[in-house]
Amino acid sequence: MPGIALDRLILAGASFGLYLLHYPLLNFFGTVISRPPDRAMHQVLVFAFSVGCPIALAHLIEQRRAALKLPCARRLS
Repeated sequence: MPGIALDRLILAGASFGLYLLHYPLLNFFGTVISRPPDRAMHQVLVFAFSVGCPIALAHLIEQRRAALKLPCARRLS
């Protein structure tokens, strides 16, 4: 099933980032987005940004993981 493979590809490296960042980002975007909090558009925007940002950051970090890991390994050894 191609849908399952796509889901794993998108969320495989993002689960830890989602776990760490979802609650602080919910609070941040809930405060920053200037719409009444009881409106559906406010809730959709807060949810989309709170889930989208950690996924985007995870993909940026995962692409450069080897480059980021090397300097840390040198410092520890």
